[in-house]
Amino acid sequence: DDVVIVGHNFSVTAAGVMNVASGASFSGALTAPSFNGAMVSSSLTQDGGHVTVSTTTTGNIILDAVDDIDIDADGDNINLKYGAAGQLSISNNAGEIIFKNHTDAKNFVFQDDNGIAALTIEDAAALPDAGIVVPGEVKTTKLSYKDGTDALTVGSDGTVTFAALRAT
Repeated sequence: DDVVIVGHNFSVTAAGVMNVASGASFSGALTAPSFNGAMVSSSLTQDGGHVTVSTTTTGNIILDAVDDIDIDADGDNINLKYGAAGQLSISNNAGEIIFKNHTDAKNFVFQDDNGIAALTIEDAAALPDAGIVVPGEVKTTKLSYKDGTDALTVGSDGTVTFAALRAT
């Protein structure tokens, strides 16, 4: 026979549907050895294999772990959106990791904690002479051509050696 459970703040029907009273709160974990079907709460929804975690009025979603937080996307894309618009994606193309800004004519800007730009990668669509802007000292001992041969070398005493210039 089927079992129907009726509690002070919840009930479970013979079909296995759990109904929770409005305003009820629980502590601890709700576990099940397996789950199949639709799941709906005010902030967690499962439908057709997709799980959505959302805030229903205001607030943040915080992922906090004592150890690591892993994001594992077998589709090879991680998309960051603001509202419904895509802004940034991180994707895998045969082992090559691609960071893509989905807003045309905008730069990648890396800032420190005070909001000061430490590195800017300019979008060629925004500026005809786009490049990489580093507003401080560039610490490197060598710049190379695409084939790996040295174009410029900086010695430990500060001397700079330029290779023969060539067309690229």
